Amino acid sequence: MTQYRFPFPLDTITVAYGVVDEDHPNGHRGTDFAPDGGGTVLAVSDGVVVRVEYQSGLGWVMVVRDPDAVFWGLSHLEERPPVEVGARVWIGITPVGDVGDTGTLTDGRHLHFTMSFTSDNPGTGSTFDPIPYITARLSSTAGGGSTPIATTEEDDMNPRVIKKTAKEGAEEWMIVAPWITGPTKKERGYRVTTNQSTGFAWARLYAPAGAPHATLDREDYIKTQDEARVLRDEWIATMKLVNA
Repeated sequence: MTQYRFPFPLDTITVAYGVVDEDHPNGHRGTDFAPDGGGTVLAVSDGVVVRVEYQSGLGWVMVVRDPDAVFWGLSHLEERPPVEVGARVWIGITPVGDVGDTGTLTDGRHLHFTMSFTSDNPGTGSTFDPIPYITARLSSTAGGGSTPIATTEEDDMNPRVIKKTAKEGAEEWMIVAPWITGPTKKERGYRVTTNQSTGFAWARLYAPAGAPHATLDREDYIKTQDEARVLRDEWIATMKLVNA
């Protein structure tokens, strides 16, 4: 399964996917990132460049197809991207464009980021919300993995965000959900970050309304991870039975 990274920290998002407002009456088709001072975008996954062109609405556009045949695109780039169709790009290494203001903008310089299962054209093809998709495929291996089993169908896709009490080092946030993949097939279910902005962004996007995050002391935090390991072991045992 293809691993991903976010183009910029989640706290730089200015317009989320699907937002309906005066500027986007039919729903926002992508996610807008507006980091201070702009910046260069590094490839968010490995893949092959399939589109580089200028569109009247989206300005300079660059689209990559990942090894799972999913398309991700960058729009409103400052100038023609420094890659050509057919070129290979590598996650976190290959520069694929600079945040710009080309095309028709509804709100200042920003990166319009899109993902699609079926179309390499971010201007016309169907798109989906990239944040949960990328979150489930983050390239970082920090935190190990498990497979937390939801207690109800309603909770099946609702992640939990837990914050560890700071002690002898940086604070840590853990996002737990059954759809988060791990670095291997056996490791999945949660991710840990010590990056404050990422932790705040996880909390803002995924924690229950009115609860920015759950705060655990060290003992409870370790207990949570121990429970995750038990769930992972149970999942591995189940997979062995299924594949027997």
